[in-house]
Amino acid sequence: MVRATTCVLHGQEINVDKALRLRDQARQSDNSDPDFRCLECGESVRPHTGSDYGAAHIEHESRNPDCHLSDA
Repeated sequence: MVRATTCVLHGQEINVDKALRLRDQARQSDNSDPDFRCLECGESVRPHTGSDYGAAHIEHESRNPDCHLSDA
């Protein structure tokens, strides 16, 4: 399974660490999460922190079977 580690925000590619920081800043300010998009298909994605089960990564909000960066 391919795990994305980058996404697009406002037309710029950013890594998962920056996406997590921006998400956390938005939540601390009571703002909605930034509009992160998949680098390949452009669909909505969200960053996930790392854990014992795997490294930090980007996941699609809804599975996209046509995108190789979407979970199967």
